[in-house]
Amino acid sequence: MPTLKAEEFCKAFYTWAEACQTELPGDDEGMKQWRKEFADHWSFIALAVHKSCLLNRLIYGREPLRTEMYPVHKGKWSGCDSEKLDCGCQFESNVTGWLMPSKKQKRVKQKVSKRTR
Repeated sequence: MPTLKAEEFCKAFYTWAEACQTELPGDDEGMKQWRKEFADHWSFIALAVHKSCLLNRLIYGREPLRTEMYPVHKGKWSGCDSEKLDCGCQFESNVTGWLMPSKKQKRVKQKVSKRTR
C-alpha cells in the first residue's frame, strides 16, 4: 500500500471527519446522536490539532518526541521568537519548552527500534 504525503493524509483525515458528521437520509435517531457527539468531540480535537506545535514537529519536522524539559520553560510553549535563542528548545520560531534529544539519546533509540523490528 502506498504511503500518503502528510498533506494528503491530513486532507483524507479531515474528509473522513466531515463525512462522519454529515447526516444522511437513512440515519436513525441513534446515528443522528452519534454524529452530533462526534461533531462536538471533533471541534475540540480539530482546534487542538491546528494549534499543536508538537504535532507540527512530529509530522513536518520529522522529529522524535522530545522528552527533556528545558528547566526555564518547564515544558511549556513560550511563544515565538524570530531570533535564534540559546535555550536549545526552539523549533523554527516556536519556543517549545522541550530540548532536542542529544545525539546519544538518538543513537540509543535507533538501536532499540532496530531490535524491535
